[in-house]
Amino acid sequence: MRNLIIIIVLFLAITELNAQNSHYFKLYDTGSQDVARIFIRTCDNGYILGGASTIVDAYWDAYIIKIDSNGNNLWNWNIGFGGASDGPVSIMETPDSNIVVFMYSTAANIKFRMAVFDYNGNLVFEKHDYYLSAGFPEFTIHGALLLPDSRIVTPVVVNDSILKTYCWNQTGDTLSSVVLDTCRQFPGGYNEKIEHVDCFIGVDNITFCYNNFIADNTPSRVTLKTDYNGNLIDI
Repeated sequence: MRNLIIIIVLFLAITELNAQNSHYFKLYDTGSQDVARIFIRTCDNGYILGGASTIVDAYWDAYIIKIDSNGNNLWNWNIGFGGASDGPVSIMETPDSNIVVFMYSTAANIKFRMAVFDYNGNLVFEKHDYYLSAGFPEFTIHGALLLPDSRIVTPVVVNDSILKTYCWNQTGDTLSSVVLDTCRQFPGGYNEKIEHVDCFIGVDNITFCYNNFIADNTPSRVTLKTDYNGNLIDI
């Protein structure tokens, strides 16, 4: 039995003189196995749905759908490497109405991918050559934020024990990176790690929330705040 990528029930209030409500219930799927992961609103009152699908092969590939305010499918996109799984981690809309998608990948020597679409769903560019150098440690990407100066910030966890933040421009070039935190070390060989990282943007700061083992065998939720350049404000 196939899985539906998403079931959406939208109740959109119409603030016209008649003050009536508009409702719709629609299903979106590829005809294969699908799963939904991300749902954002766009400047035209439409939506971007991000998920993964096995429409190409038996492995999961990233699948992105743009719908208008009435739920009509405007465009969709899917991409993946044969024999590897890919899926969206974060989706954002830029002030010029481009859609930026950050994706994880399990392909050999590839940690994550970045794709940018214009308003009409045309692929502007796609990159997947980050951190191919031999010896770069294992890491996972945990979301992305768009800063007011158009830079993009992505928190990553290196080898489960180092929290870093990377800054990018909108053409996928690395601008800077900063180490924010590391796991506390305890005797007895306990396997410390950083996990479940969330990030939120403020007026002039970024807040990172994550689990860090700051007491022996006990994970604790940490809140760390930096400015837009990664300088520590509070923890």
